[in-house]
Amino acid sequence: MKILLIAGSPQAGARSTQVLQHIQQSLEHNGFDVDWLVLADLPAAALIHQRRDNAEIARALAAVENADGVVVAGPIYKAAPAGLIKVFLDLLPQQALSGKVLLPLATAGGAAHFLALDYSLRPVLGALGAVSIVPGLYIQDGQISFSQSGSLQFDAATQRRVEASLAQFLAFLASTESFRQSVLRPAAARMSVVN
Repeated sequence: MKILLIAGSPQAGARSTQVLQHIQQSLEHNGFDVDWLVLADLPAAALIHQRRDNAEIARALAAVENADGVVVAGPIYKAAPAGLIKVFLDLLPQQALSGKVLLPLATAGGAAHFLALDYSLRPVLGALGAVSIVPGLYIQDGQISFSQSGSLQFDAATQRRVEASLAQFLAFLASTESFRQSVLRPAAARMSVVN
């Protein structure tokens, strides 16, 4: 199965992107094929003007289409996920996330906006057809540290939440794939076109 990690921070080296790198390691350890989409690397004018005919934008849209699961991560700014995420999501076709498993993730300076994922991002993901959305993972800057070697570390409670979210994401992926194989593919094979 293919997982797409969408880095939605406008800042290089953002904590949300570093958390995605940590998640990538876990997913690859579990045998998943992981791709990246760094929204800040997309051409700004093409993104803002919704130029779907731009080659880089077209590749980004295809990456979403080809993914079985998507992890969307970014910082919380002014009580909402980074605007870069919303600008990209606005490019997606109406049912672009149909049949996909989503894990929304945000980093923020403090606890004040912990509901931003549920009130700002989750409804947009649902409007794009996502029905399997793992509860959002909100991580405060103070819950993240770095070892002497520079590797990302979470405090114990946050590590358990990250592991639980990933376990739920993987369970949703497994049940979605099982449904596709046992119901959708055989039904499609039995269907015939009537003229």
